[in-house]
Amino acid sequence: MSPSRETVSRILGTGLTALLPRSTWSFGVTLGGSWYDNVYFTPTGAADSWGSGAQATLGYGRRFRTGNFSISGYGGMLYYPEAEGLDQGTYGGSMGLGWAPSPRTQISLSESYGRSNTRELRGPEGVPLPTSGVNSFSSTLGLSQQLSRRWQLSLGGAFLLMRYDASGLAGGEQLEATATLGRAVGRSASVYLGYGYTTTWLEEVQGGRTHVAQLGTQWQPKRGVSLDAGAGLAYLESTGQFYFYPAGHMNLSAQGRRTSISLAYERDFGQTFGYGRTTVADIVSAGVGWTPARRVSFSASYSFGEEKLGVGLETVRKSLQENKKLLNQIKKEVLRVAKG
Repeated sequence: MSPSRETVSRILGTGLTALLPRSTWSFGVTLGGSWYDNVYFTPTGAADSWGSGAQATLGYGRRFRTGNFSISGYGGMLYYPEAEGLDQGTYGGSMGLGWAPSPRTQISLSESYGRSNTRELRGPEGVPLPTSGVNSFSSTLGLSQQLSRRWQLSLGGAFLLMRYDASGLAGGEQLEATATLGRAVGRSASVYLGYGYTTTWLEEVQGGRTHVAQLGTQWQPKRGVSLDAGAGLAYLESTGQFYFYPAGHMNLSAQGRRTSISLAYERDFGQTFGYGRTTVADIVSAGVGWTPARRVSFSASYSFGEEKLGVGLETVRKSLQENKKLLNQIKKEVLRVAKG
């Protein structure tokens, strides 16, 4: 007897990468806003700022047997209502590479570029600081290792380079390293202990250093909904002085078939590049994303290993209904990947 349509659909919905198109294009639109408060600017009366923006993204992804490659570009507009003349266009792009040398190990590498503009903040004496176009370049490297059924270790590194058009603003570099040890609790939650180290340079001069330790939890009450929250302590070294600050973050997101909603809070520690000041900032942001086409594919050829299944999901369903042997092979592969 041939497998039912529901059986084939359930297997196709498992997320097994072998059944995905080898290459896909995607398009999305995002609307968002943020509120920013830097305690170093509090005495001037210009401590906080808020803005909103819209952004469109076009991306391309390519899948390999043990990894994936992606590239995307975006363009948009930022709107700052607290001052005239600050509305600005923004654009950039990114490239990512993922590799899974084993079912328990994941390695990721990404490069990105962004073009934007600084906000008009005021210095300690209340003097307006100049605005300027800014170019940012970043590189990230990550390793995720499943230690056992419940324990997982994640290591990461990032490098950021900032360069400004205005000669009066100082560019710089930032280097960051992170380590997180997590343990699964139940079917939908986990707890983790994380540590992050950041060091900065301003015009090749050593800037501040930051150590942040947090205890947090991740929870997925239902498919597409996730919550990540943590709290801890930060230790700052800046210009020969030392400070302790409470640290914390919270991210709530919901992902649907076409839309996504996110709400986030973060206590940020780092360097206010351009103005040469240490950053201890509270950032609240929210966004709504819309993907009019989940997958715009110019090569929607589905395959399993070297076996070509056809073009389009309906064709694949019919192909598997007629090939029970191949369907059983896919079932075994799904169970193998699920068990790790």
